[in-house]
Amino acid sequence: MRTIVFFFSLAFLFGCNNVIPGNFWFNFKSHHITKEFSEQSPFGGTTIVNWELTDEEFTTDEVIRFAEEHSWIYLSTKPESEYPHEANQCRNLDRFLNDYQDILIFETNWISIEQESGEAMDAFGYIFLDEERKKMTVFHQWGE
Repeated sequence: MRTIVFFFSLAFLFGCNNVIPGNFWFNFKSHHITKEFSEQSPFGGTTIVNWELTDEEFTTDEVIRFAEEHSWIYLSTKPESEYPHEANQCRNLDRFLNDYQDILIFETNWISIEQESGEAMDAFGYIFLDEERKKMTVFHQWGE
């Protein structure tokens, strides 16, 4: 009986879009999304979303505000030259990235498990913005 309850709980948890880490980004300027990737399991997942604007620009303030409304905590902005190696762990990320200049880094309150050591570490959220602020990519990878 416990097994059945456990599996129904997992189905409910992952059947609700609001509970899946990073999936709230699909609601941000959704009509401007050009590519998306979301692969989730009970043990981890990856969310990547690309946007492209024509008549307006992304502002850092609006992006940070939206992220913080969904419990991401803004940490810093780094230039492209300081590309965080953690974000390069996803083989799908390169096909989503456009030319970008800045990377906004967020604490997400989720963890990642280092495969070799089994050590838990923060699963940061990354937002890549191009120089003209017309293109944006969000990357979040959590779990194992």
